[in-house]
Amino acid sequence: MKLTIAVIAVIAVLALRHPGRQYATMRNTDGSTDRGYFQINSVHGALSTYDPAGNARAAVTISRHGRDWSPWVTWNTGAWQGKC
Repeated sequence: MKLTIAVIAVIAVLALRHPGRQYATMRNTDGSTDRGYFQINSVHGALSTYDPAGNARAAVTISRHGRDWSPWVTWNTGAWQGKC
């Protein structure tokens, strides 16, 4: 898997949402659960894991290798801007 500087930067910014919290959990109003550093939603099945490497791989997969960050509220609201 090849990661570009842009992908690495965005992943780093997403990780800022819950720095150092491997077991970060967010229960959503729709009954789904976001898990791990990158808050991978349970609708993604086994990709939603607390394993740091698996959580990062899931972020790359879900973002289509950095081409689509729309699944993350952090991206949609612009909260990531000014963080790198």
